[in-house]
Amino acid sequence: MFPIPSEDSTRSKVEPRVHRAESCLWWFRRLAPRANSVYPLRAWTPHECVAIHSYTLLSEEFAMMCRVRAYETFLREANSVSAYAWQKRFLQYLQLSNPTKQWILTQNKFTRR
Repeated sequence: MFPIPSEDSTRSKVEPRVHRAESCLWWFRRLAPRANSVYPLRAWTPHECVAIHSYTLLSEEFAMMCRVRAYETFLREANSVSAYAWQKRFLQYLQLSNPTKQWILTQNKFTRR
C-alpha cells in the first residue's frame, strides 16, 4: 500500500508504513467484514498481484468489486505487459530497503466450474 519508506523507518523496528497499512486494512475489514473470511488481508502477509496491478488500471480487483461489463471487456482484450512491468518495478523498489532478502513469486492456477 505504501511502498515508499518514510524517514522514520530506520529508527523504529516496525516501519510507519506498516502501521498505516494495518490501519487501512482494519477499516477495510469494518466496511467489508465478510471479505476477511475469504482472504484475510494483513500488512505482513502475502498478497495477490491484483493490488499492485490496480495502480495500472489493469487489475481484476476492479472487476471483482463491481460488475462493469465494459471494463471487463477492456480487461480481457488489454495487453497486460505494462501491468507486469509495473509489478516488477514495484517489487524492485520494495527490495531496495532490504537487498539481502529474496522474493518468492508463485502462480496459483484456478479452474472455473
